[in-house]
Amino acid sequence: MSSQYHDAPPRFSLPPPPVTNTPLEFMPTHDLSFWDSDVTPGCTVSLDAAVSFKDGYPSLRIDLPAGLPAGTVVKVGTTGAAGKGQPRIPFNWDLQRFSFALRSTNAAIMQTGGMIYLGNSDYSSFWSGFLNALHYGGSAATDTVMFVDNAWWVPKLATPLDCEGTPTAQNLSRGKFTVQLTAATTQPETIWLGMLAALPKRKLPTVILSFDDGYASWDTYLMERLKYYDLPASFAIVTSLLGKSDYMSAERMKARFDDPSRLFDFTLHQSVHDNVAVQGSAQYVTALQVGRDQMRAAGIGGDGPSHHAWVESLWTNTAIDAMRAAGFLSARGAGYTAERGFDQVFFSGNDKDAYILNTSMVNLTNDASFAQVQAAIQTAVDDGSFVFVNGHDIVRTPASDYQTSYAVIDELLAWLAGQVAAGALQVVSHSRWFADTTGRVTDRR
Repeated sequence: MSSQYHDAPPRFSLPPPPVTNTPLEFMPTHDLSFWDSDVTPGCTVSLDAAVSFKDGYPSLRIDLPAGLPAGTVVKVGTTGAAGKGQPRIPFNWDLQRFSFALRSTNAAIMQTGGMIYLGNSDYSSFWSGFLNALHYGGSAATDTVMFVDNAWWVPKLATPLDCEGTPTAQNLSRGKFTVQLTAATTQPETIWLGMLAALPKRKLPTVILSFDDGYASWDTYLMERLKYYDLPASFAIVTSLLGKSDYMSAERMKARFDDPSRLFDFTLHQSVHDNVAVQGSAQYVTALQVGRDQMRAAGIGGDGPSHHAWVESLWTNTAIDAMRAAGFLSARGAGYTAERGFDQVFFSGNDKDAYILNTSMVNLTNDASFAQVQAAIQTAVDDGSFVFVNGHDIVRTPASDYQTSYAVIDELLAWLAGQVAAGALQVVSHSRWFADTTGRVTDRR
């Protein structure tokens, strides 16, 4: 049965689950009464239906004149006067997981990213949160700054908002967004806000077991143990390696994909195995499209081939834009942060962090003990996050970073199964996590 949620039909069609990660806006950007009474002189604020972060909702538009000097604090908000909108703080919010959507015609003038204030009318008591645009760049490749001209940037705050005095939801009457310009405006510029909201917590901390390249040991050792413990995993394939010595064949990949357990989720690593710095962004994404086509031709349906594991965890902003245009859904990088372990704001499709999903700080290498991997997972569990735990080949005596011992795998799987049984966390595949977050359809576990 075909489905509108797939670029290829799933083996089983199930109704999409409800999307459970919708942010709760406490200062709606489609309502001027929250914003139009405390604006930097010379600037104007309006609603802009032509630039939307969420379908059907205008963004809040702030127009800056030419001639504002560097250091100017651009602000928009409410004075708390009678009849004006007031921040509506979620009940019992722990002040974590604050998120907003920001866009500018000139990202270079606002690299400090912005700050939100929530407080009483004279700001003797307030909460505030600072978000640095430069924090959201970063891999060893070039072209990795996420805050760029005329594109949405969606940061998340991992730590609670700073508190001065004793603000409460009951005494809040003001809200304000500010950004200090890092350069003068030599021509008129525009800032758009698309959302100021609290992200909901995950129902359970989530582990995604992922393995790269396509090793034969997955078929001969790992997958039977995953079935024994009833744990799903995702397997990122380099399609040019299929059928080579020590690697799975395309036929075995298809057989495992068709396993009635639905535990095995096949995603895409590449058609070749060169990173984006070597290939360049355009060629890299072309090679991704070749690999996806090859996986489809081998009979791998569903969303899996549209999820990507960056080769050597190098990524670029240009490649992300091209992947989005080509219909890829998400991608995994390396290095855990709580911000990137929050569910991304998929409801809009504009959150580029969906293409830099993070792995635990300790992964399945030859020198990683079970205790180290366990501790790295526990960090994400304590954050209420999701995290990828990534490995490659499985051997008896590992000798390289791309090998993990039978012993570590066995101990890890047994422990994870116990944690799942105890209700402490869940283990799902990449495709399952994405489907549950976005309301898509998948038959993967």
